[in-house]
Amino acid sequence: MKLFTSLRHLFTVNFLLVAIAPILAIGGITLYSVTTNMQREIAERHLLLARSLAGEVERFLQEPSGLLRQMASILEEERIIMPGQIDVYFDSVLTHYQSFESIWMLDASGKIRHLAPYRRDFLLIDASAQEFFHPPVNTDDLYWSLTSISLQTGNPTLTVSLPLTRGRLIGFLNLGVLHAITKRISIGAQGYAAIIDRDGTIIAHPDQAVVAQRANAGDIELVQQGLQGHEVTMTYSARKMAYIGCVALVPTTKWVIIVTQPVDEAFAGVRRMREILGSGILVATAFALLIALFSLRKTLSPFTQLTLQAEQIAAGEYRFEPLPRYYQEMDNLSRSFTMMSEAIKSREDALRESQEFLHNIVENIPNMIFVKDAEHLRFVQFNKAGETLLGYNREELIGKNDYDFFPVEQADFFVQKDRDVLARRTLLNIPEETIQTKTLGERILHTKKIPILDKNGHPLYLLGISEDITERKHIEDALNKRILALTEPLETGEIAFHDLFNLEDIQKIQDAFAAAMNVASIITTPEGIPITQPSNFCRLCRDVIRNTEKGRTNCFASDAIIGGQNLAGPTIQPCLSAGLWDAGASITVGGRHLANWLIGQVKNEAVDEERLLKYAREIGADEEEFRKALQDVPKMSSEQFQRIATVLFLLSNELSLKAYQNVQQARFIAQRKRAEEEVRLLNAQLEQRVHERTAKLEAANKELQSFAYIISHDLKSPLRAISRLADWLVKDYASCFDDNGKNMAALLIGRVKRMDDLIEGILAYSRIGHVPRPQQAIDLRLLLPEIVVSLAPPPTIAIHIAPDLPIIFSNKADMYTIFSNLIGNAIQFMDKPHGKITISCADIGEFWQFSVADNGPGINPKYHEKIFQIFQTLHPRDEMERIGVGLAIVKKVIKLSGGTIWVNSEEGQGSTFIFTFPKENALPIPREE
Repeated sequence: MKLFTSLRHLFTVNFLLVAIAPILAIGGITLYSVTTNMQREIAERHLLLARSLAGEVERFLQEPSGLLRQMASILEEERIIMPGQIDVYFDSVLTHYQSFESIWMLDASGKIRHLAPYRRDFLLIDASAQEFFHPPVNTDDLYWSLTSISLQTGNPTLTVSLPLTRGRLIGFLNLGVLHAITKRISIGAQGYAAIIDRDGTIIAHPDQAVVAQRANAGDIELVQQGLQGHEVTMTYSARKMAYIGCVALVPTTKWVIIVTQPVDEAFAGVRRMREILGSGILVATAFALLIALFSLRKTLSPFTQLTLQAEQIAAGEYRFEPLPRYYQEMDNLSRSFTMMSEAIKSREDALRESQEFLHNIVENIPNMIFVKDAEHLRFVQFNKAGETLLGYNREELIGKNDYDFFPVEQADFFVQKDRDVLARRTLLNIPEETIQTKTLGERILHTKKIPILDKNGHPLYLLGISEDITERKHIEDALNKRILALTEPLETGEIAFHDLFNLEDIQKIQDAFAAAMNVASIITTPEGIPITQPSNFCRLCRDVIRNTEKGRTNCFASDAIIGGQNLAGPTIQPCLSAGLWDAGASITVGGRHLANWLIGQVKNEAVDEERLLKYAREIGADEEEFRKALQDVPKMSSEQFQRIATVLFLLSNELSLKAYQNVQQARFIAQRKRAEEEVRLLNAQLEQRVHERTAKLEAANKELQSFAYIISHDLKSPLRAISRLADWLVKDYASCFDDNGKNMAALLIGRVKRMDDLIEGILAYSRIGHVPRPQQAIDLRLLLPEIVVSLAPPPTIAIHIAPDLPIIFSNKADMYTIFSNLIGNAIQFMDKPHGKITISCADIGEFWQFSVADNGPGINPKYHEKIFQIFQTLHPRDEMERIGVGLAIVKKVIKLSGGTIWVNSEEGQGSTFIFTFPKENALPIPREE
């Protein structure tokens, strides 16, 4: 009896027993937590050691620095130590304080005045060139120099200098004690501590040789961090080995204390702990895995059998063998597999029938159907019509692309169209495309290409349906050619008989007429050249006379004469070649002779046979053969031949009338088609232009709105803040500014004002034409004085306004902008002691012509166009606060109103700005005087 009857129970118990995931998760977290804490403790211990060492070095430096300050204080007090006792005092200091190698006192010029230990040869030596005499930093306090190796002791030494009233006090500090400090630091077998000065030179190291060699560690990343003032703990590489190091700083001298140790040595304990924990996790995982494998093997055995059964079903073998009884779920699954097998077999049979039905439809469609994959455009499907059209079997086509079968130009065209279809994901109709086939030559196709998309809308395949329209196209071309020929012939004279009639139909009429009337018949050109094939020709003319060169030439000449234009009736006379009786009638269109319809080759009672035999000898024909053929020529009375010729004349006239009607009808159809096509093209072009201009206008308006928002918000907000800040500085700190500072503050405020004016100018320029402007009647006699008062011209400038200014209908703000800019420019640029500005108006027909004239400096003609461009000024902006927008705004406003503006000026002769304003915007409103 099975312990479990349900797979759910079995898996539940197994996964409770085999807790692989919890083991891995807990073990991983524990491993990470323990190793991370250990690494952090090691790093903190190293940093604490470095800081402790830095504190010890700082304490070491405090004693000599305090001693030097004390000495300086004593030396500054002249009553304490007399000049003659200074050397003795220095010796006493060196005796009690071993940290100094020597002490110097320099005078104001840098010469040694006192020193200990005392050396006469050092007295009055000039030391002003030394670093300690002129420290590189501006300080009145102690200056700690860079380190060097003492020639006396061989130890690193440090120069400490302190300024005195009349010179400097110099102490040479022996740094040998630092070696002992670093040497007693124990950091594993390979770790060490080192002291490094400001330029990266090692001044204390457990290995004294490193110090003696003046080794520089400035290129080590850890040292670089310390020299930049950072206390850090980091790993770095040096001498192809990874280290963990800590940096601490000595505040007084800006020295760097590093404590470093190889990573392998520092984290050896961490590595051992990781190995122990990792081994435990692996053992627990292996144990859990064994239990899981056993359970899975027991569980998956029936699934293996189901897999084999599924492979058989996939191979087409739908007989399913039920599995032995295992568990309840497995029994249900076995029954489901049986039902699935039967359902798949039923659906596959239905699908096969559907595919066969669809295949038969596709194969029997007369148009070419093909399918390409969307990625590489290779053919994956073709029908029978496609094989017939292209001349290849589908085995040759499948897996290939257009470049394998068509010329490069055609293949490029096909591929471009395919890519367009796939990119747009819509049907593409190609009314005409030419392809080169293997057996049928060049063919013309009407093709539709359709993208086949997946459920996400991405193209998978491209379906193409092509109809061979070559014959239809040829017929259409022939018809169009005939219609084209019929629309122009009467003017050009290039019309031909075959342009008017179908020669096959005419041939049938001619054959029937000749057989019914027992006469020969043919239609020729006006020159006698045959157009149709001969009908009922007698053997004498066909095989004897026309077989000779002279006879054939004579026949053609006779046909041309007999078929000449004769509006009164048919021409009846003997043939100029053999003498048989012939008749002819002309076919004309609009008075133009197109063809001759000839009948004849009959004998009547007036035929002289002897003369005919003599003609045979003249043209070189066989006389005996000629005689025999003459016997076969039909005989007919003159009256009968006359009646047949009359019928011929009536038929020819009817053909002429029919041809003329065809010409007129073709001309009418062609003219109507041309007119319709021209109207369609014009409408399409108009719609396209309207669409394009509307789109451009909308885009421009959106850009303008966006631009105006940016200008008014994103630029003016910080500008206002700058302006307020500048005002506060000037008001609150005015007493702190010197003259230069005040000038700079004024310049800042001016620049902010200029920028604000520039933004306002840009906004004003951009709004013109895009913002609705209300219109009203404006009396310029009232507006102009108001503008002049607002401009406040100086008393040295006289402004004269003409009394006959009109009333116009416009926007008041626009007119204010025009005149205030023109008058304001004249006032601002006036360079004469007595300025004069005149505003006047003249009637020039459809326009008012206004002018603003001044006697100012004038404008060089080469700048007449430039001044109306935005941001263009004739003076540097530092000389005159101008932004170059005013005249550009004036020009734009005037142009939108329907007028123009220009300037007349020469340098030194003043300027006259002239602009026109349409009278259609003027109102005949009477003024109240």
